[in-house]
Amino acid sequence: GANTDPILYSTQDNVVINVSDFTFQNGYRAIILVGADTELNISNTQFNDNIALGVPNGTSVSGGAIAIEDGVLNISGSSFTGNEANFGGAITISGGVTIDNTTFDGNIGRLITVAGEETGGQGGAINWQATSNASVFEITDSDFISNTAERVGSAIGMYALDASLNSYSAVMTLDTVLVDGNVSNAHTIASNGGTFLILDSDLTNND
Repeated sequence: GANTDPILYSTQDNVVINVSDFTFQNGYRAIILVGADTELNISNTQFNDNIALGVPNGTSVSGGAIAIEDGVLNISGSSFTGNEANFGGAITISGGVTIDNTTFDGNIGRLITVAGEETGGQGGAINWQATSNASVFEITDSDFISNTAERVGSAIGMYALDASLNSYSAVMTLDTVLVDGNVSNAHTIASNGGTFLILDSDLTNND
């Protein structure tokens, strides 16, 4: 990619996409799925320096490497390095997430001014929105290192609220996760709604 178009783009509903042993680099949002009930399965894949930033006084952009509007994302044995967006420097997804043995390093959620107001800067590595009580967010045996959010959630932003701001009963779990050296103005892990569990994990040197 050359920072102008996504590398993989789909508008199809109910699509299942499998990606393995690949490198996505220098794209404008490497993968975008805008259909309903999509599924993206990723293994042994690297996402490097994919950048998707809005234009000041225009609109914000979500998901530097991956943006999924309604679906399920499963990742194993992969890495996300140096990706940037206004929301979710590496990943933005509404739906379900399972991530295992994956590293997020140096991703950035950048602020932008829209209609005279600052927005974005949320979820340096991941920005997630639950879509139902059954939505799952689970990360195991993974590392979040030196990610930045210029506003909130330097590593992760997790939101389990419906359109009326009522809490879903979705469960968000970090199990055996290293969260180290991440920086934001507020919160390393920003969570609102649902149930959040941290198990056997290490959160150190975050600011």
